[in-house]
Amino acid sequence: MPDDAEKSKYIPMYYSYIEQLGLLSLEQVGALVMALLVYGRDGTQPDFPKDGNVYMAFSFIADNSMRAEIRRQEIVEKRREAGRIRAASAEKDESGRFVQQKASKKPALSSKSSTDQQIQLYKDNNKDNNKDNNNNNRRIRAHAHAYANDDGFDDGWSEREREIVAFCREVVKDIKPEQERKVLAAADGMELGMVLDAISIAYEKGCSSPDYIVSSIESQRHQPDRRPGKI
Repeated sequence: MPDDAEKSKYIPMYYSYIEQLGLLSLEQVGALVMALLVYGRDGTQPDFPKDGNVYMAFSFIADNSMRAEIRRQEIVEKRREAGRIRAASAEKDESGRFVQQKASKKPALSSKSSTDQQIQLYKDNNKDNNKDNNNNNRRIRAHAHAYANDDGFDDGWSEREREIVAFCREVVKDIKPEQERKVLAAADGMELGMVLDAISIAYEKGCSSPDYIVSSIESQRHQPDRRPGKI
């Protein structure tokens, strides 16, 4: 059990209680609140009749408060443990005092330069990995590429966007227009091959929804060296 210095100094009162407390008179609500405060301070149980509405309200509010306190103590302990881990791994001088870590002088990458580096990394890695693509995967892409030249696409879409959507339609049947736009938004700024790899990986994992494709594309943006394997 926490000591007095660690105990919470309040009892949480949630808006959801309004409906239940509305069944009591103002006098009963006042007595209930006072009983809850005393119980929270030292654990003293009230003398309300056990079969009454006031005691029933006291019981569920006190129970909720106890669970909230347990959650708070768990968070406190996790933070304390994280502090101990940081302290144990921190650098110290000869006197045992902590040494302030020097800030990195390396400038932070802008969003654009970071994306450019991801694309370049993808291209560099892709030189050695293209030959390992599965035949079935290439067949689906070839079909999608041919399909992208057919009708049924937004006139404002670029050839790249048409090919991405065509591939999605091969992988996920009955995909809706708004879902296609969501996929294109997720793929914005990414190299075409990187996006198609992400869709292929989703297909390998048994993709059955456009949301899964979007998630795979977002993962590919942060991990551009991912490659599809055998389907």
